[in-house]
Amino acid sequence: GLTKQIADLQQVTGVSADLDNLTRTISAFNIPSEQAGEALHKVFRASQLSGVEFNRLTSLAVTQSAAFSELGFTFDETISLLAKFEESGVNTETVLAGLKASIVKSTKGTDLEKVQTRLSEVQTKLGESTLDLEAKQAKYNETVGKYGKGG
Repeated sequence: GLTKQIADLQQVTGVSADLDNLTRTISAFNIPSEQAGEALHKVFRASQLSGVEFNRLTSLAVTQSAAFSELGFTFDETISLLAKFEESGVNTETVLAGLKASIVKSTKGTDLEKVQTRLSEVQTKLGESTLDLEAKQAKYNETVGKYGKGG
């Protein structure tokens, strides 16, 4: 299982992987147990490519999983972004806080409320126009009816 794969990884690479963090990472992203080995490989590969410690990636993945999930990122995307952020010296927590704040701001408040209010106004005016047209149509039909019968 996963424990053996981690032991093998540690023996071959000398990396001392934190089993707890890895297990919590896998759990945080709802990765099925049969795919845990693949997840281990992806974290290790991201660590190798970026130079970021394996345990740092799993630790960040655990602490930031909710934020990345809210933003719609998959496990693979999260690990890749975390590795890239860390490699570039970006403060991951600050970036995520900013992204979340931007999303919250863009989905509530004046902008969305203005759009909803405007749509409601347009619907009301369309409704009034329809009623006005129906009244005019009825008056027209009444008038035509009178003259049509009378001759």
